[in-house]
Amino acid sequence: MAASGTVNDKLNVLVYFEAIILNSNVANRLINSAFMNLLTKLLKNVKSPHLKLRLCSILGQLVRHSTVIGNEVAESGLAQLLSEVVSDKNEKVRRKAVASLGEFMFYAATQLDDEQADPVWNLAPVAIKSLVKCLNQGEDEVVRFYACKTIENITAQSISAGCNFATLEVATLLLNIYHTVTMDSFRTSAAVSVSHICKLNTTLFPTIFESITCKQFSQALLDGSQRIQQAFLTMINIALTQPYPKLNDTL
Repeated sequence: MAASGTVNDKLNVLVYFEAIILNSNVANRLINSAFMNLLTKLLKNVKSPHLKLRLCSILGQLVRHSTVIGNEVAESGLAQLLSEVVSDKNEKVRRKAVASLGEFMFYAATQLDDEQADPVWNLAPVAIKSLVKCLNQGEDEVVRFYACKTIENITAQSISAGCNFATLEVATLLLNIYHTVTMDSFRTSAAVSVSHICKLNTTLFPTIFESITCKQFSQALLDGSQRIQQAFLTMINIALTQPYPKLNDTL
């Protein structure tokens, strides 16, 4: 009972903190203070799935609502820690962890592609690997969706950060999502992500075109949602500037 009471007490305090950090001024103060060290230390050591879930949620909300995050946060190992929690056996914890990791990676991407960009914000290889792994078909669908949305946002935001995902492996995983999922928002996100990485790495277009097929490309341009139509048109425009005889023959 004592242990249960301790967990409940901590949960109550964390719920309170989660409520107040929706204010950007409060979030800015807390994320750049010793409070972050306390949160990450707790996340490293707690066993309760309820506490892990709440801590991941708070970390994600802090990043989302903060407008200024110091380099110390980037150097704190937060991305590595969240990447570890993404592998938790509890799917609800994994969902919160990947959502929080996505918030942090997207913020990092906004700090790059500038002449004065600080390399401390470069995406951690372990975080990139963890996010890509979340796209696998055997993973929980909500986890996959959050990972896909993160890649969509990063590849739209930053060239240097986005290029980490402009690979054949990621393109193949996203195409599998496009072909197999039934949730419209998820399928659309996959299509838009494929378009973004095609722009970042034009050599991927033949693989993408052959996977989707000319018939499906044409069908999407006729009947697809506006965002999917735009994504496919973008890819065709990119391909027309490249030497790809099969596309010219098809057209």
